[in-house]
Amino acid sequence: MRLTTTLWFASEAERAAARYVEIFGGAAPRIQRAADGSVLVVEFSVLGCHFTAMNGARVAPSEAISFAVPCDTQEQIDTISDALIADAGEQQACGWLRDEFGISWQIVPVELSRLMSNPEWGEHVMRELLTMKRIELRRLLAAGHVE
Repeated sequence: MRLTTTLWFASEAERAAARYVEIFGGAAPRIQRAADGSVLVVEFSVLGCHFTAMNGARVAPSEAISFAVPCDTQEQIDTISDALIADAGEQQACGWLRDEFGISWQIVPVELSRLMSNPEWGEHVMRELLTMKRIELRRLLAAGHVE
């Protein structure tokens, strides 16, 4: 048994799947076409997660659902954020962003929960985080007094 997330698009399912595989790596998407050749469903996996992208109708995605990507370095944070906001995406507060398809992502350092849960420094880290759009790892580490 496995969990699969379904993403619904008006007509961009194939392009979105290809973009996510390009950014995160993964096997070439599997495409199911209608009798007229149009794309109906695209199956793909990235970062060990299985997705189905469907074409159907314009449905506005909500920030109530987002994908968190834990990053080891500032370079990873920057590279992934830049790739996801390219072509009409938008950087938002606290490491969140919305990609060109309207999907919400959280691009965060692996250390974030450890830093924020520290009883002595967590509040300082949270205050610093709230001043950022894209997360700057060195500033969070400084707020948490981590070298």
